[in-house]
Amino acid sequence: MSSSKLIPVFEVDVHSQTNYREDYSALMEMFRGGSAKDDLLAFLMDKSLTHRILNMRGWICTVYSNLVMKVHIYLLGSDEKFLEYTNLDSEMLDLLGKVRFVDEDI
Repeated sequence: MSSSKLIPVFEVDVHSQTNYREDYSALMEMFRGGSAKDDLLAFLMDKSLTHRILNMRGWICTVYSNLVMKVHIYLLGSDEKFLEYTNLDSEMLDLLGKVRFVDEDI
């Protein structure tokens, strides 16, 4: 995500999986626009007791003739069960808070 200093993030899609072995993941939420970072961090804080980050993928694409990044975050867990271990902690949220989104200044 350090490449967001040069190429900002346009959209973040958060997917959910209940088993790390499965290929299928359901779209939980999509974050885009002026409040994307705040909404994403609030969403992940809400999921921090029941989910953990399984994987993150990003790629560069062109939107309106500008290079931007699209990011997919894959969460493992279920809203019905609290986890003993999660990696959605304050350190991870601080790192995600440093990511630059399209509508932010450098």
